[in-house]
Amino acid sequence: MNEKTEKVKKYNPKRVVDIGSNLNMFGYLFANEGIEYIGIEIEKQNLPVETDMIKFINADYYDIREQFKDDIIISCLCVGYLIPVKDVIGKKLIVNHDNGDHLNYKCTALEIDIGGNK
Repeated sequence: MNEKTEKVKKYNPKRVVDIGSNLNMFGYLFANEGIEYIGIEIEKQNLPVETDMIKFINADYYDIREQFKDDIIISCLCVGYLIPVKDVIGKKLIVNHDNGDHLNYKCTALEIDIGGNK
């Protein structure tokens, strides 16, 4: 289990939504914990294999974000780089965060309260 999974689990969510899921870095981590995983990816590519707990949506986040306003949102790189945090709608947002300099790089999970984003 990784730090991002631990931060999500403390909220006992039924599902987690990954903005910019790419090729499914986290799907199996969450599915193995009994949390449904939905990956959102705008790029037209072959989406990874789906299971009963792992689903993918090929869409622009802005077009479907209202559907996920009651979910925990995660993102490795998209949110904060391509999508501003202020545009994300959900209960909580958990993103990668650099806790060091280029010589002592350490990526951790940063939790952002986005409850006010509408």
